[in-house]
Formats: sequence, C-alpha cells, structure tokens
Amino acid sequence: MRGAWQMKLEQAFTGEKYDYRRRLSDFITKIYDVPTMEQFGRELISLLGQSIGCQRASLLLPEGGNGDLITQLTYPPVANNPMGKLKLRHDSPVTAWLKRENHILLKRNLSIFPEFQSLWQQEKEEIESAKVDMFLPLINKDELVAVVIIGDRQDGKLYTIEDIDLLEFVARNVATSMEKQYSFAQLAEQDRELTLVNRLTAIITSSPSVQDIFEGFANELKKLVDVDWATIALVEGDQLYFLSLSSTVGSAWQTGEGIPLKGTATEWVAREKKSLYEADLTRHARFWTGEHHLKQGIRSIVYLPLTLKHVQGKDKCIGSLILATHQANAYNPGQIRLLEKVAWQIAPPVENARLYLRVHEGARLDELTGLFNRRHFEERIKEEIARHSRHSGIFSLFLIDLDSFKVYNDIYGHPVGDELLGQIGGIIRSSIRGGDQAFRYGGDEFVVILPETTSDNAYVVAGRLREQIATEMGAKNIAVTCSIGLASYPSDGVMSGELVTAADTALYHAKRTGGNR
Repeated sequence: MRGAWQMKLEQAFTGEKYDYRRRLSDFITKIYDVPTMEQFGRELISLLGQSIGCQRASLLLPEGGNGDLITQLTYPPVANNPMGKLKLRHDSPVTAWLKRENHILLKRNLSIFPEFQSLWQQEKEEIESAKVDMFLPLINKDELVAVVIIGDRQDGKLYTIEDIDLLEFVARNVATSMEKQYSFAQLAEQDRELTLVNRLTAIITSSPSVQDIFEGFANELKKLVDVDWATIALVEGDQLYFLSLSSTVGSAWQTGEGIPLKGTATEWVAREKKSLYEADLTRHARFWTGEHHLKQGIRSIVYLPLTLKHVQGKDKCIGSLILATHQANAYNPGQIRLLEKVAWQIAPPVENARLYLRVHEGARLDELTGLFNRRHFEERIKEEIARHSRHSGIFSLFLIDLDSFKVYNDIYGHPVGDELLGQIGGIIRSSIRGGDQAFRYGGDEFVVILPETTSDNAYVVAGRLREQIATEMGAKNIAVTCSIGLASYPSDGVMSGELVTAADTALYHAKRTGGNR
C-alpha cells in the first residue's frame, strides 16, 4: 500500500515525465537485450531527454582510434539540431576533466574553473553554438566511453536535484553496457569495412584495364561515402595523368588527359605520402585545380595516396585516388581512414594497370608522329558516339590534310618527309586542348576528336592549329600548310562513317578553294 502511494505521489510531482522515467528504468534493467549500438544509443538519448524535459541532447562516442568524441546520435533526431556537429577532442580540457572527475560538468563552469582557460576559442564557439547546458560522462574502468550532452530545459527553468540524480544514476548503470555495445558495433563495422575493401579490390583487379571497370568501382564506393566525382590520378614526370574518371556533375578533365602536376594536391600527397582533405572549397581552395572543381559545384574533396610498399627499400607514391562531392564537410575522419585502406589496397593493381596501359598504348600509337593511329581512332570515335548519345551531348572532329606535302616529299625524299610528319605531330599535340585526342589517319592526313565541343568552339581550335602549322613551317622556309574539314555530332551525322564523310567533304572544299583554310 505504501509503495503504491509513493508511486502516485511521484507521478503527481513529475507529471508526464513519470512515464518516460518509468520506461527509462525498464530500459536500463533490460539493457542487454538491445541488439545494436545504434538502437541502444537512440533509445537511451530519447528516453533520457524526455525524462528531464530538455530541448535537445546528444550522444558523443569515440571516433576511430584518436580518442576524439564526436556526435553519433541526437535528440530530437532532426537535421537542424545544433548539437549535430559537436566534437570533443581527446586533448580538450573538457575531455580531461570529465575523465578525471567522473561528474556532471555544467557549461557555466567553463568560464569559472581555471583549467578551462586553455580552451581554444573554436571549442568555446562550438559549445556555445550547440547550446550546451551540461556534459554527462559515462566512465567504465576509469575510461571515458561516451559523453551525453544536455541542452536547456524546455520550460527555461534550471534542472532540479532530482534531474541531476537521475542523470548520474543513468551514467552509473549504462557505461559498462555501452562500452560492450560499442565494442560489438566496432567489430561489426570492421567486418563490414573489410568486406567492402575486399570487394573494391576485387573490382579493380577484375580487369587489366582500370578504365573499363572504374564506373563499377565508383558505384561501390557510393555505398560508403558521397561521391559525385572520382578519379585515379597518376604522376607521370611533371604531368598528372587521369587514368580513370567517373562523374555525375561534369568534369574539367577527361580520362586519358594530362595536366601540369605542379601546384596540384596530388603533388603534395605524393611528396608527403599522406592524405589531404579539403572540407569546403568555397571557404578555402589551396590548389589551382580547386577553381575548376568549384565550377562543377564540388565542395568537399579528399586526396588519398596510392602507395607501393618498399620499392627499392622505401615506399613510393604513384599518384592519388581522389573523391569529391557537392556536399560540404562530407567526409569524417573514420571514413577517410577507411578510404586510405582502400587506396593502399588498390595501389599495386593500379600500378599493374599503368604498365598494361603503356604496353597497350604502344600498339595504338603511330611511331612516326607519336599520335594515336587510325585503328585507335576507329575505336575512340565509336566510344565517343556511345558516350555522347547516352548524355545527349555534342562533340566535334576535324580532318587535317597537308598542302603541298607530296611535292616536298618528292623533292627532299621520304626520310626528310617522315621527319616533317613527326614535327607536324608535335605541333598538333601542342595546339589542341588537354581533353582532345589526335590521331594519324594515314599518309599526311590527321584527325582530331574534340569531346563535348560545339562546332563553333572546334572551329576556333582548328583555326589555331592551322595558323600554328603555317607559322612554324614558314619560319623554316618550308612551303607546307594544311587544310581542315570539320564535322559535329549529331548535326552532321550519328554514325562514325557519316561524321568522317562530312569532315572529308568539308576538307575537300577547303583544298579546292586554295588550301590553308
């Protein structure tokens, strides 16, 4: 009879909180029946928040192995909860105090206790913006296993002694269980990560040509992190070569393109042999490539070194795996550590793919000019038609034929003529853009494919090339110029044969009307 009377009296004083406190008490007694860490934490933080009537609360758990505590769950679980991004560094005076004292820390004491004078200004601002009222440590065997952050009461009043007693009771009774749940969750996460890394490695090693399977690799990565743009970028002398590239937001560069290595993040990563993360390019872009990423709407980007272990006695970085997304602050430390494992695991097969590509490209190159050969042109034109057809895109190509080359060849002989063709190949390479592809079509004819390029823009590139050939040949007193015929997909044709015929017709007209045009 007395127990029932006390229960009614407590219910009268606590009102609607009584039901939450009863459910919280039941939760603590059945704590080992909760199957997952996420469910454990979510129920705890929700029941605790409602039992004391706070506006908001959050649960901070260790992040990786560095000892930092980051917010994993919030109450209420809404996107705009100011506690959502709260973090306590392992070396923070707040973390040290909670571990040492094992007692509730009121936020107002941060400005009173002398040990908190060393708090970084950024930490103070983060705590202030999160609207923290108190920190509740969860200690097991003298180790800080978690921190519960409590915000202001919903009614604006101060927390009562009963509220504080309830919080400390919960802390004493859930710390051991929470550590066990967290350990189980960590083991499960490690198994998941190992499975994912092995799956990604299997994709990369499934073909000697990384370009052929990189889209599947990028899609698998999206199960782990946000990825709108991804590439494997390799260091080739003073150039950065894009071995493979996948994007849903467009790209300033294409697969197979090279850009100057100097001033890029990959140059830094290859030198330092460690990852680099730019959380928000709109706030700060360290490298010249950042401007190009911003034009595509990229905000977060992470560069992960592709490192070969113990090459000639030391580690060798061959390039970087680069992932980017339009979301700011998209990658957390745990995700970056996992991505580093992926990069380390795929580095050897990527190096094998590079060696394979060198051998394979040897069969696609014209030895005389250093440009791709006609056989590769036939492959590439079909690939460009398929790619631009999927995305309703436009691309152009132009045929180049040397004017008066036959006369020059007849006068000076084939060896000198071959040398001239090599020079023309060099001029073409230096005159076109990084994403364009140049081929020797046959004899003294060449062809250039310009991806994602309108006929007007292609006309500008063709005009610059024609002028460059005329200028360099004129400087050597060589009476050789070129005529160019241009065609564009899909306006001039949707099949490779139609495009080549259209360009050839335009070329014929240019030669019939005087050449060098």
